[in-house]
Amino acid sequence: MNKTLATILLLVVLFFPFSLHAQEQAPAQPVASETKPKDYGAGFEKFYKLGLPDVANGKYVYLSWGLIEDYDESPGRNGIKYSSNWLVKENKKGLSTFIVSGCYKVDVYDSDYLKEIKEEESLEKKSLGMGGPDVSEDDDRRGAKWKDADLKKDIDKILLYMDLRKNDKYSPIEKYEWGHLLIFAIHAYRIGYKDDANRLAHALFNLTSPTPQEVVTEAIGVIAEVSYEEDLLKLYENGSWVEFSKKLDTFLSNFTSGWRGLPAVRSLAEKARKMASYASIPEIEGKDITDEDRQLALELAGFGLKGVDKNEVDENSFKSLHRELWLLPEGEKVKGSGGRQENVIDRIKKRGMKSIPLLLALLKDDYLLKADILYLKGPMDFEREMLYGTLRRPISRQDLALCLLEPLLNLSDIYESLKEDRQVLFKRFSDWYDEHKNETPVQLARFYLAEGDYSFHQEKAMYYLIKNGKEEDFKYVEKYLLGADPVICLNLAKEYFLARGGNARGFAGKMLEKLNDNPDENDKSIRTAITIFRDYQLSAKEIIGEMVSGKRPFEGSNELLSIKLKEEKPEDVLGMLLNAAITAKDSDLSAKFIEFISFGMGGYFYEGYNTPSGGRLPPIKGTLELWKKLLADTRPLDGQKLESYLESKVGTVGEMTALILEMLYGNYYETASGCGLNDMQSYMAIILGKDTIRNITRARIEKILEGVKAEELPKYPNAANVSNARKKTIIEQVEKAKDDDIAKLISSLTDEEKLVIYYEEDNRPEVDNLFTRFWKVANNVSNLESEVPEWNDLKGLDIGGRPFDKATCEKLLEISRKLALEGKAAKIEVKRKPFFGGVTIRMSRIVEDLKAMASKDGKEDEIEHPYDKGVVSGVIAFCHFMDFCLDWPLKDKKQELGKTDEDDEENDPMLKIRKEFWVRVEEFCNGKKDILGSAYIEFKGWPPKMKIQIQEQDSLKR
Repeated sequence: MNKTLATILLLVVLFFPFSLHAQEQAPAQPVASETKPKDYGAGFEKFYKLGLPDVANGKYVYLSWGLIEDYDESPGRNGIKYSSNWLVKENKKGLSTFIVSGCYKVDVYDSDYLKEIKEEESLEKKSLGMGGPDVSEDDDRRGAKWKDADLKKDIDKILLYMDLRKNDKYSPIEKYEWGHLLIFAIHAYRIGYKDDANRLAHALFNLTSPTPQEVVTEAIGVIAEVSYEEDLLKLYENGSWVEFSKKLDTFLSNFTSGWRGLPAVRSLAEKARKMASYASIPEIEGKDITDEDRQLALELAGFGLKGVDKNEVDENSFKSLHRELWLLPEGEKVKGSGGRQENVIDRIKKRGMKSIPLLLALLKDDYLLKADILYLKGPMDFEREMLYGTLRRPISRQDLALCLLEPLLNLSDIYESLKEDRQVLFKRFSDWYDEHKNETPVQLARFYLAEGDYSFHQEKAMYYLIKNGKEEDFKYVEKYLLGADPVICLNLAKEYFLARGGNARGFAGKMLEKLNDNPDENDKSIRTAITIFRDYQLSAKEIIGEMVSGKRPFEGSNELLSIKLKEEKPEDVLGMLLNAAITAKDSDLSAKFIEFISFGMGGYFYEGYNTPSGGRLPPIKGTLELWKKLLADTRPLDGQKLESYLESKVGTVGEMTALILEMLYGNYYETASGCGLNDMQSYMAIILGKDTIRNITRARIEKILEGVKAEELPKYPNAANVSNARKKTIIEQVEKAKDDDIAKLISSLTDEEKLVIYYEEDNRPEVDNLFTRFWKVANNVSNLESEVPEWNDLKGLDIGGRPFDKATCEKLLEISRKLALEGKAAKIEVKRKPFFGGVTIRMSRIVEDLKAMASKDGKEDEIEHPYDKGVVSGVIAFCHFMDFCLDWPLKDKKQELGKTDEDDEENDPMLKIRKEFWVRVEEFCNGKKDILGSAYIEFKGWPPKMKIQIQEQDSLKR
């Protein structure tokens, strides 16, 4: 073992106290700031000898990349916020040097200065008559802003967080942070904060989990990874394989353990030594190899670079490696080419089956390229993670061959082969080639349809046969689909039928027979397929007519409706759906037609949205009167009951119309950053209040109806419009404010400023909240209201003008229980308005679930409730997130307030949920959760199975 590494691990044993047996450990105790812990300086020093960048004479700073001063103070998760950036050389008129994330040495310019440089360069370029963009794409100069940070304060925050979480079952710190926090302490010690650094290290080594050895090992791993990547980047920039090979040997002598990437680096070191020994690019050898293959292999040795003599990566070239079934060609144009030039990979794929011997030969080749393996990985390429491993490293010609061969086999076959050996995988590909080398693309398509992966091969094979096959190939597809499990092949069968339209009516009839005999015929996907096979001949107008008349359900026919509408003119589509919404007697059906305009047709009206022609969306003047009628429709919607506690919801047909109208003509997706229906308005309404947002929406709708362009419409509040200086001023005012001042201060802010402080509070850890201390103001009960004072007028709570507390919440639960036992179904709501709007408590009859059960003539009726013994249901929600939905029995009061034994919790999970509910109630009351946002608690008391007194119809209408 390396001497330095061994010394570090020895120091862990000598200086970091712990027991070898976890059960013998005493609970970790927080180290008070006035208590001087052991000095770990000797151990810290060894990390610098291992290669940790030195921050001596540096200072701790917050760093902000770019021109906007949005300082990154949050490298950690779990509520811990701190900077891990250290300024070691400052030059406001040149390059400054930072140690970023504790380990990476980075040279950057001051953003303002870099901007000046680029502007001067641009002016000079124009004065010389040089065209093109002002800033070169190859410009890798980085700009940043920085400011001094309070190191002691940040360490105190980390320690406080760890103390708050000391009794957690699992580590309060994510594993990837163990090493980073230790490095943070090491750097703090280096620049003079010795006691604070020792306290942080002591706290880390005394966590229940991890052990001290694990913390040190993670820190060593961080340093090892950074050191390895620095060597790798030097190779990519201008290094030689000889130099890289030497660096890897040195690296492996320094790091003999402590990093999971070491086995892969050892393997890479062997290949690097081999690369260093080559005088020229080696030729490939293999079965059936031609001179053309050898030339292509030679070209592959330079793949991914912008030129033979350049070490600059051409990222665009890697698009040719996207996963596709390239043996079934789609035409001359390379899919996903993005206008790039044809490269060697494209030429290999164009040769089809003729290229397989070349790729098989390359599977045994380990010649390395100066391009990183990361370029072969997309965000979802988990299969390639398994194929290539996770270590960042140079790609090889073998990797490129594997990239092209992998789509030809089923993934299950590849996985099974990799479990054994790469040689087994080579044999699989070789056997596949021997079996299929003489087949035409159509024959291959037949094979993939019958034997390929459902999610990858079969659909591509089917479409290839539809486009390139003959009648006998269509019959082959139909025979396969009719012979397979109709549920498994349902989507393929549907796509085949739609692709061939009226030419496959006989096939549709046979599929209907199979599906109608299926025991799962009520499954939504099966019902949809049955509708398409059975009713494809109907027009969109006929389908809509049957929906409006009630002869045809909307669900199950909506996909067919989308297909048939796309056969119509866009202006007719819009008119048909709007007229259907007006004609429908049921409000929910009207809303479905309106929503369908935006969501039911796969973005039909959004294609070409911002093009000069406006895409498919017709001018609003053609349907203006229809929109106005629907906007004025106040019929309520019943589909939002579950979210009735939110500050904002789509409550009427008119409100649904406004949202869809804005999405179509108000450039909604750009305004709302791509949010789904009502997401952006709902979220901001929860923060700012529904009236604020609805007033803006109403103003936007008025302008849309006048034909005003989207970019000229009134804007929604945007926190980005508030300057960093103004944000800083507001925070300073909040920090100085007292209880009597805070409500007035907040009310004086603009909506955009309120968003700023909401996001600021939401992003801060619980140990550093700005507003928690104002919990009394936020939870002040401003209104008590009872719709049924004859049941209970709530005056007995005696809480007006005082903060809402847990004891009051417990009383509300008991009131609900008592009324339910008396046969009275009541709902009690506790609402906290955002931004210190206070708390309201309201009691009402439960109407929405009983209304449907009431007799038409308004007389008393006997209703059997699903809860035999009665129950009190409860909900607690913060902002727009429901935390818990639970219930309590009416008569069994045992452990009702959440005081449960763990054994009982194992047998009845609801007991545990009740316990957690009361924890959330305490967070509501003490302001520790979403104090600036809305919050909601609800109790509903459901009487036992008995006569429930239904009042006259007028009271139900309320």
